[in-house]
Amino acid sequence: MPLRRHPALHQLSHDHHHGLVAAHRLKKGQPIRADAVSIQSSISHFWDAELALHFALEEQYLFKGHNFPPALKELVANAIQDHAALRDLTSKATNGTLQTKDILRYAELLETHIRFEERIVFPDLQRYFSDAMLTDIGKEMSKERADSVAPCSMKNKVLPSYTSNK
Repeated sequence: MPLRRHPALHQLSHDHHHGLVAAHRLKKGQPIRADAVSIQSSISHFWDAELALHFALEEQYLFKGHNFPPALKELVANAIQDHAALRDLTSKATNGTLQTKDILRYAELLETHIRFEERIVFPDLQRYFSDAMLTDIGKEMSKERADSVAPCSMKNKVLPSYTSNK
């Protein structure tokens, strides 16, 4: 039986749905937003409107500063590598230097990354973190999201120290 998503992760999963829609549109050769001037500008806008904050929240609150076991540490490292690759491709789109072949690569990486997080990383994180820890993380992410008008820098954020529920 699949593990139900913890409420603290619901908004991130909702963001993932938007990302899958974006990847689907890009694979069809369409901009992410119908009103975008170009596919490249739509990728840049998607970063500014959604991905920058989403990645920052995942990295700051879920991925970094935890003493994960080796297998989970490797999964998290892979997710962070995907974030870096998507950042690089977005930077090229913002600069107008993203090549046509890279647009499909971006779409495929975005989709693969989202499915990886939803199917593997999030369930493993839910098994690692205690319910109380996930609840606290969720509150912090919700506060950060509410306080954010533009992509957040999340400088000098310090999380409470937690231990695994294992």
